[in-house]
Amino acid sequence: MRVRKLPNSNLPFMILILIFISQAVSHPRWDDTKSQYTSRSKLSPQIQIDDYPNSVTNPDSPLMLSGDWVPEDPRQINFLGLPRISSKHVVISDVRAEKGVNQHNYLVYHDGRYWAMWSDGPGVEDRVGQRVAFATSTDGLNWSDRKYITPYPPNSQPDSPLYNTRTDDGFRYISRGFWQRGKELLALVSLDEAGKFFGFSLELRAFRLDLENDTWEDIGTVYDNTINNFPPKLLPNGEWMMSRRTFDRNVYMLTGGVKSFDQWVTHPVVSYGENGWIAEEPYWWVLPDGNLLALFRDNAKSGFLFRAFSTDLGRTWSKPVSTDFTDAASKFNGLQLSDGRYVLVSNPKPKKRDPLALSISDDGIVFKKMGYLIGGRWVDYPHVIEHNGHLLIAFSGGKQSIEVLKIKISDLDTLEMPSEPLVNIPDSVKSPQSPVMKVGEGIIKKPNQIDSGRFHLSVRKMIKIDDVKLSYVVRPGDGPSLILIPGSFSDANQWNEVIPGLGKNLNLILIEVRGHGKSWPPPKDGTIELLAKDVMAVTDKEELKRFYIGGHSIGGMISKEVGRCWPKRLKGVIPIEGWTHWQASRDAFNFDMTSTLTPELDKKRLAGRELGAGHWTDKQRGNFGSIWRKWEKGMDFLQNTNLPVMEIYGDRGKKRPSLEQLHIPDRPNIKVHWINNASHCLTLERPGEIATVIMQFIEKIEARTEKIK
Repeated sequence: MRVRKLPNSNLPFMILILIFISQAVSHPRWDDTKSQYTSRSKLSPQIQIDDYPNSVTNPDSPLMLSGDWVPEDPRQINFLGLPRISSKHVVISDVRAEKGVNQHNYLVYHDGRYWAMWSDGPGVEDRVGQRVAFATSTDGLNWSDRKYITPYPPNSQPDSPLYNTRTDDGFRYISRGFWQRGKELLALVSLDEAGKFFGFSLELRAFRLDLENDTWEDIGTVYDNTINNFPPKLLPNGEWMMSRRTFDRNVYMLTGGVKSFDQWVTHPVVSYGENGWIAEEPYWWVLPDGNLLALFRDNAKSGFLFRAFSTDLGRTWSKPVSTDFTDAASKFNGLQLSDGRYVLVSNPKPKKRDPLALSISDDGIVFKKMGYLIGGRWVDYPHVIEHNGHLLIAFSGGKQSIEVLKIKISDLDTLEMPSEPLVNIPDSVKSPQSPVMKVGEGIIKKPNQIDSGRFHLSVRKMIKIDDVKLSYVVRPGDGPSLILIPGSFSDANQWNEVIPGLGKNLNLILIEVRGHGKSWPPPKDGTIELLAKDVMAVTDKEELKRFYIGGHSIGGMISKEVGRCWPKRLKGVIPIEGWTHWQASRDAFNFDMTSTLTPELDKKRLAGRELGAGHWTDKQRGNFGSIWRKWEKGMDFLQNTNLPVMEIYGDRGKKRPSLEQLHIPDRPNIKVHWINNASHCLTLERPGEIATVIMQFIEKIEARTEKIK
């Protein structure tokens, strides 16, 4: 490793000035005007051809996102309401228990196996002592234990006082991707001081795979003063190209790599902070006409991707222009599929790395479809590859886990976008007496008609049971029926962020328990049995023969009671922290309901309770709050039912309690799904995972039923 010393003269500074001038000369389209977001236009028959981006004739067009589903301001897209893309999900590595770091993940398929590599370190990302790990799989779903590509960096072992610190006296490796160069597989890593981004001795190194032993040999420096974003890809002329950032974070492209892994020519693209935006982590691909397109995230946090074109195989580039494609200032990745389409995996929601989405383009320039992959938590650093009819997408969960989604490419063909703008609901919460109701995600409508984002129109209905008006919301579908019941003091809005992840063909019914939301009044001497009878009154009104039922907290307890009394009407039961007995909350969690909530989520929880039952008297609250402690029939149901049951619990970030502590019998038809580092308010903390578990549960049962038929 070469350690570069800081210069003591002004000569290098003058050289930097000359380089800057030469960059400006080589990019005649550049000017001093900062790129601004301008009002976008959806592609439609009236859009003139001149508005469409073109690498030669119109490189300055901001258009990158198009469709009837895109609102005028794409920052207002309801990202939680995007159509869901089915996938299989697996965790390769999880270092939360070690309080470690897992990120910078990359994938490749080589010699009959999938390979994953990632940065693996202590504490916060990219500290002293970080090294690069790898794992392998034959199917992309079952992965080996992690091993290591690199040793510990120089003088940065765990026994060093510098380990797990941020200092220029210690070093770190950072994972930079697999390079399949001919028959050999190289793992690229950067090495620099761990004091800041980046260290003055920054260099890109290569480790060659010894396939016989699954070990890696350090073969030297690929290029000095370099960290790439993704590994090299082939240009149409047979050369390799990859992006390059220097220790002072200017952006270049490297071409070459043919004669030797360390022979490259560097080409300037953009200086760090030039024209008021901050180019980071560029990615590029070849367009159908043979020209190149590059995308950049903006660390100045404009909320949009920037784009540039090259017509000379990466030697020079057009001025990077702010597009209308939204971005969270997060790493993204994409590729051209074997069928010619392009996919881009990114965090499209500005200012939030949640969710992860996949966008589709026919020409690699303008994207017309976008689908929801995974979310409900911090997810970022995607890398996508194609193999054998599937996409594999590696990503990091909160920078502490390496995870993979496996997607059938054929499933992308069924992705349907809404025919109207998919607009996000404002953050303000309406009271129960408000003239509008916020149910699901989408445009707010009148109380009896609520649009749940990309789904069918939802309708609020009411039935009368004696002197009680019971309110419920129906989102019609031609598939299986699913009833969801909110928890205590919550209304149908509790499911807002879960609904977008539920299959659009589900016939979905959200029942508001007596006194909650639009139902009135609260029960005076309520019981779980009474509330279960209310549910069945709704199912009779809707003429449901058989259905799935789930609920949160007391809603989960009600779903169990429905299963106990009307088992022949049910296909499956999904209690979400729906206690078998009130003592389970004590024995399993010592009544811990909110320990993992952030202050922001706790405010949402309290706002939801105000929306659901804020108009109750203290006596009404007390009466209802005692109902869950009176019910003692949960164990009877679980011990005797033959129905499939999916119990969902949060582990509070601690050792998981036993089935005995949860008061759940060990039976083959009863499964428990644990959600990591979450507590009772799972519909707030992990709505995406809740939706995924529900859908997988239903899909498995439906597939089995179809097979029996």
